[in-house]
Amino acid sequence: MNKRSGFTLIEMLIVMLFIGTAFLSILQVFIASMSAEKDLDNSFIAMNLANEKIEELYNIGFDYVSSEATAEVTSYPGYWRFTTISSLEPKLKQMEVVVSWQTGNYKLITYKSGY
Repeated sequence: MNKRSGFTLIEMLIVMLFIGTAFLSILQVFIASMSAEKDLDNSFIAMNLANEKIEELYNIGFDYVSSEATAEVTSYPGYWRFTTISSLEPKLKQMEVVVSWQTGNYKLITYKSGY
């Protein structure tokens, strides 16, 4: 009787199929996490740009706060900022800042009182 130890070609192909499937699954998770990280980075930058503009508006006198046209943020190419000021009452204004980028936008709304 001739016994050989080792693996057959079919067994090796099946193992390679399982390893390949596992590798592709891990690769898909890695790619998805990279995409989510980029989206998070964009959101974080947009949030900071909106907060920066709101702080700027808070430091301006109540009567001088006004809407601004959409403009690209010079220090962050690819991000645009749009500011809308609405008078709700004689001494109350709503300030809305929208920061947009290629794949999304971030909106921040707050109020300023003239009292």
